Amino acid sequence: MKCHSVEHPAGHLARLRQALPCVLGRPRWVVALALVLLLVPSAAVAKGGRVIERIAAVVNGEVIPLSKVYERAAPMLESLEKAGEGDDALARRHALQEALRDLIDEQLIETEVKARAQPLTDAEIDRAIEEVRRKAGLDPEAFRRAIEAQGYTWEGYRRELAKQIQRFRLLAEEVRSKVQVTDEDVRTYLAQKGETLGGEELRVRHILIRVPENAPPEEVARARERAERARVRIVEDGEDFGKVAKEVSEDPGTAADGGDLGWFGRGRMVKPFEEAAFAAKPGEVVGPIRTPFGWHLLQVRARRVREEGGALDAARMEQARQELFEREMELQTRRYLEALRRKAVIEIKVEALKG
Repeated sequence: MKCHSVEHPAGHLARLRQALPCVLGRPRWVVALALVLLLVPSAAVAKGGRVIERIAAVVNGEVIPLSKVYERAAPMLESLEKAGEGDDALARRHALQEALRDLIDEQLIETEVKARAQPLTDAEIDRAIEEVRRKAGLDPEAFRRAIEAQGYTWEGYRRELAKQIQRFRLLAEEVRSKVQVTDEDVRTYLAQKGETLGGEELRVRHILIRVPENAPPEEVARARERAERARVRIVEDGEDFGKVAKEVSEDPGTAADGGDLGWFGRGRMVKPFEEAAFAAKPGEVVGPIRTPFGWHLLQVRARRVREEGGALDAARMEQARQELFEREMELQTRRYLEALRRKAVIEIKVEALKG
């Protein structure tokens, strides 16, 4: 990633957040547990400057403010708004309960860290900071601006990063050592997914117009109309598929790359999408196709056949091994957190957050 000496702080923040998991070596199973570097939470302020704050929960004597629960739940609440469910009291309650569970888990880990972790040396923190900066692709000046834009002093940032590393080390010690994935586990996993080593693969790009599975018919119809309009732009007006995907696709993982899904074989995608893709001719625009994610347009860019046991199979084996490893890590992490909960003193102070 290239370094940029001049950039809006918002761009720095996005890249900084992406870099932090890299330096800690954290797979996805830790993301929901770690206290990522976010903006300092705000509390309501009454006239005269007096801070008004409700307590959501107390964990082993440590307070979790209600404002922190709302901050953590903000992305989920925003998704409900976009889906037209912002007034659904039950859905909002579930989002807040999930956010509180995450915060409680983090506090349980924090308690264990305080009791057991060895302090990090200045040299270890310096190395971690340099790695975060390098992964983010920021020069030293831009890196400091990104930190300051989040409300941190430099020393405050060093302390927070040290805590992150200590949390990761604790989980690695308590959980990672319990996880082993063999070649036989990987082959069984692939067979259960309907995948075979070797065989035909496709390179596909797609456009996704999101619509919930349980959406009312009128919402489903509106989403399909948007997908149809995108198809007209490509098939009838001659616009490039990738250009349209960048403009209208609602798949955050592929839209910026023109909808490119890379290479995949059978068993990797949901059934309706897979069947349409493998039936399509290269260059053909297919869809709209309905899946649990919404309406798709797809275009097969290329086909290839890989031989069993070749380099591509080895790459897929390694990818599947990582998928299995992360799944098992999530399971073992949940078990570890359940054990911490059983010995902890947890008081939830807001009735609506119980359950």
